[in-house]
Amino acid sequence: MICQRGVQSEVREHLVELLEAASYPVRDVDQHAFGQADAEIEATLYATAVDADELDRVIVQLETQPGVQQAFWNASSDE
Repeated sequence: MICQRGVQSEVREHLVELLEAASYPVRDVDQHAFGQADAEIEATLYATAVDADELDRVIVQLETQPGVQQAFWNASSDE
C-alpha cells in the first residue's frame, strides 16, 4: 500500500490488525520510501487459502484510513 510517511506507523499497525482479524497472519512487513513524501508498506502473509472477497474487504477498509493513497493485494507463490 502507498501512504503518507507521516502516518506510516499507524497505517502499518492497522494493516496488520485487519489482516489478523480476517485470519491472515502476517509473516513479514516491508516498508520503504516511495517518492518524496510517501511510503510503501508490503505485508507478506503465511501460505494459506486466500479468499479474494475477504481480502478485497480489507483493502476497502484500509483505503478509508487517513493518509492512505492506494491499497492493493496480489497473489504470489514466492515461498
